[in-house]
Amino acid sequence: MRFTEVVVGDCGFFQLPVNAPHSVVLQPGPEEEGQPCGVYYEVRITVGNTQHEKGHKRNTVSMSVRKVQRAHLVGNRQPCSVIKKDFLLSPGHLELEVTLDKQVFEVGDPVAVNIAVRNYSSKTVKRIKVYAIQNTDICMFASGHCRTIISSLDTESGCPVSPGGTLHKIVQIYPTGGEAFSTPGVALDAPIGEEQQCIASSSILPEDQEKDPFGIIVSYSVKVKLILGALGGEVVAELPFVLMNTGAKFKQCENASLVANRELSSETTKPLDKKEA
Repeated sequence: MRFTEVVVGDCGFFQLPVNAPHSVVLQPGPEEEGQPCGVYYEVRITVGNTQHEKGHKRNTVSMSVRKVQRAHLVGNRQPCSVIKKDFLLSPGHLELEVTLDKQVFEVGDPVAVNIAVRNYSSKTVKRIKVYAIQNTDICMFASGHCRTIISSLDTESGCPVSPGGTLHKIVQIYPTGGEAFSTPGVALDAPIGEEQQCIASSSILPEDQEKDPFGIIVSYSVKVKLILGALGGEVVAELPFVLMNTGAKFKQCENASLVANRELSSETTKPLDKKEA
């Protein structure tokens, strides 16, 4: 698809349309051949005697460019979600509160997930799972959706949370891709030359394009799941966040799989105050 064509002089320049999609590619499967599906940009410059002269290989040069997006850190709000679950034929409820320190993160930065559990029910929390999830919507000539876990943490530390107990803990996950780089369908920033590939940035759409987007739209979320056992079911909370790549962070993607998710704080479990209940 040709976005723009201009005639330039010695100091010429061109601009991509504001609504042009940013450069993203999808990791191909092991049996797929050819260029991966994605959004690529190439600048071609042709020298000629007249404006309408057709270009040939001998008078044309081309180079790959990448369109990137940046997010403003001003007013970086703190996402929070509170989930209360009631149980059939069982008194009380279970409350899960999940908070992030900020909304916008750079690739390579850890995401600290604050988890608070208040158990007003007769159920028992047996384990906690935390995921960083990449959501990819393909809005081109064919449409599709992909949801990939790019980082995860499974812990029983501080569990079980018995009826009347509370739990507060902070876990740290690194949404840099790691082993997910080899997962078919994961979205990556389009590379230039021999550049190391990195997990794709979040897509920030103009307001007039939100209803009719074009390209590969990428978003991220943190998902926290409380496991209550076979009969108790699950309690799930999910929070969106924005992930952005900068030049300073690209080198960290090479060692992404070597970074371990971890727990930052020692949890405390105590009986609930009757006044709170």
